[in-house]
Amino acid sequence: MQKYASTLSAYKFPGCGHIQMFTDLYWECMIRHYTCTIYHPVGTCKMGPYWDNFK
Repeated sequence: MQKYASTLSAYKFPGCGHIQMFTDLYWECMIRHYTCTIYHPVGTCKMGPYWDNFK
């Protein structure tokens, strides 16, 4: 962070404002509120050719 003079933002994420910032509990809250898939959601659908017996 020093090399680029970057700093952590003091902005509190909505839904996590009641928790002290930069604690493990705060990071967990933020991750639980802001985690999303970037491309495809996962599922239990079998993939591969119909004749493949690998289960």
